[in-house]
Amino acid sequence: MSRPNKAATARTVRTKASNKKHATGSPQKRAAAKTGRYNPQLIRPSKWCNRDLAESNDAELGELRKSIEATGGNLVAIKIRRAAPTHQSKNIKGDVTEFEIVYGHRRHRCCLDLGIPVLAVEESVDDVKMVQEMMVENEEHKSLSAWELGRWFAKMCKEKLFVSQRQMALKLNRDPGDVRRALRLAKLPVDILKAVQSPTQFALHDADKLGKALAANRKGSIAIAKKILQTSGPLPGKELVRRLTCDAASVGASNTTEPQTMVLDGIAIGEWRQQPTGSFSMKLKFSLTTKQQVRLEQLVLSFGKANTERDSTPRSERMVVKAS
Repeated sequence: MSRPNKAATARTVRTKASNKKHATGSPQKRAAAKTGRYNPQLIRPSKWCNRDLAESNDAELGELRKSIEATGGNLVAIKIRRAAPTHQSKNIKGDVTEFEIVYGHRRHRCCLDLGIPVLAVEESVDDVKMVQEMMVENEEHKSLSAWELGRWFAKMCKEKLFVSQRQMALKLNRDPGDVRRALRLAKLPVDILKAVQSPTQFALHDADKLGKALAANRKGSIAIAKKILQTSGPLPGKELVRRLTCDAASVGASNTTEPQTMVLDGIAIGEWRQQPTGSFSMKLKFSLTTKQQVRLEQLVLSFGKANTERDSTPRSERMVVKAS
């Protein structure tokens, strides 16, 4: 009886192991994407949905609905993934769902309104991959407004999807400066949002203008927004920004006893007060190290030296800095 060929046996074992390895790969690799028409009632918006359909242009959404109705359905497929089996998995009508939208919320909404199946690609993707594909899809079809971007970024920051704003900007291929601007728009005071026809009308560069107005005179800017709403009603975004920046600048130019809030990236970090007599005080909402206190004192002294001799200023009217 001939002996078995050890080399051949080894090759057979390796081949079987290799086939087994490929057959038992990760679930993501095994689950190939499939395309078909799905009942839109079984699909719910993504928890990372960045499109505010309530703020969408009704005319544009209406045109899309008409186009989909005329062709008997959406020709460009949306993408979905299987939803987690929880009691919270529901669509906008409250029906229990099986799938979650990765991208294509507007097309899905139109098919849901029309009561027709929606063409979709079903694929297993994680949350990071989902928001990346959602971002690309938005840029290719209808870009998000700066305000929608800001709310989306704020939600991802709150849920800690990324470790930092910088990583989020990198993963989504966005400029870090634009991410900060969008976040500032998302944190605008409610009274300013009420004074605009739609917050989606704000542009990214408006964040800088509104941020300066609020930093210079937050209470005054909010008061102006309230007055606009009472007298003329909500204004277009561009006009509201012009009114707030011009009016707030004129109000902030005069000396006031009202404290002015200092804002950094949409967060209040302190306030300063300029008295009509010329005295100046500042209150910070964070503590300073000994080294920082020395540096601050040196900076203040340099200001005083540029105007008058320090000793000529009455002690009661010298600058006071408090850390709380």
